Amino acid sequence: MPDTASSPTLAQIARLAGVSVPTASRVANGRENVSPATRQRVEEVMRRTGYVQRHRPGPGASSLIDVVVPGLSNGWITEILRGAEETATQDHLSLVISASVQGSCGGRPASGWLDALSVRGTVGVLFTATDLPAAHQRALVHHAIPHVLIEPAFESPADTPTVRTAHRDGGRAATEHLLGLGHQDIAVIARTSHHTLRGDTERLAGYRSAHAAAGLHVHQQYLRYAGCDPEHAYRVAHDLLRLEHPPTAVLACSADLADATCRAAARRGLRVPQDLNVVGFEDLTENHRATPALTSVEPSVAQMSAWGMRTLVAMMHGKSVTTGVTEIPPRLVVRHSTSLPRR
Repeated sequence: MPDTASSPTLAQIARLAGVSVPTASRVANGRENVSPATRQRVEEVMRRTGYVQRHRPGPGASSLIDVVVPGLSNGWITEILRGAEETATQDHLSLVISASVQGSCGGRPASGWLDALSVRGTVGVLFTATDLPAAHQRALVHHAIPHVLIEPAFESPADTPTVRTAHRDGGRAATEHLLGLGHQDIAVIARTSHHTLRGDTERLAGYRSAHAAAGLHVHQQYLRYAGCDPEHAYRVAHDLLRLEHPPTAVLACSADLADATCRAAARRGLRVPQDLNVVGFEDLTENHRATPALTSVEPSVAQMSAWGMRTLVAMMHGKSVTTGVTEIPPRLVVRHSTSLPRR
């Protein structure tokens, strides 16, 4: 960690930048309620003077890793934490779990998270399926706190080590599975078509790629976007299944979308898989508990967790690591929600 002995105080930074101490503190802690011009001026003074924030760790806090997660209800988040805990124990580190604030199709660290990070003297941060705001990243970089992203929902900073699922491969594998069974009318329900939600857009790309390789045309009426609200997803799925020529199979780009599709099918009197095949993505715990058990494309959670922790520990020891994105292929798990199409 940087030496704080010769670093100027926050009060000195504020005086040199011509701002109040609270404003300088907001910049140092990555708060967003500061004008861009003021932030730039304060950050320039910090860089010029070699400012290092003074952490106030409590007893034993020097071995703490913060793990920021969007909640514990998602099964694969639990698996990520289990893998991180195993690696942390081997390196005599302890984990602190921080829940992010949920937004539309993603989450971000809660207000005051950076302040708490400083107080407990965290030595590294693992972000899991969580957005990393630019202001937070600047603060982490400025205070030399190593951080790694695992499966971010949105675009990750180019200079931040990131590991995520090869979603395009997953979309292609799921589509090829259904084409191999004899389905040709295959629909996709995604959360958004916007490029920032990388998982869904890349699954769609894999879906298109599989169709092109098979010499099949993608019908626009089979491409639906449902957002992140489960009830809206149900309505989108219901409308899809009401088409004059409805699909015989649906790729649902999240566990919630798969559930919404199955509920809509039941409402229409359709049986899965006899009348409609459904393939889901992501959730590890609910896929095999569903009725019928859901065929799904699942992330290689153990590999991603191990990669994230190994990279973070290497950064904490000053070692050079690969920045940018590392992709790990998912696996297609065939269960009971897919079968030959009904003749």
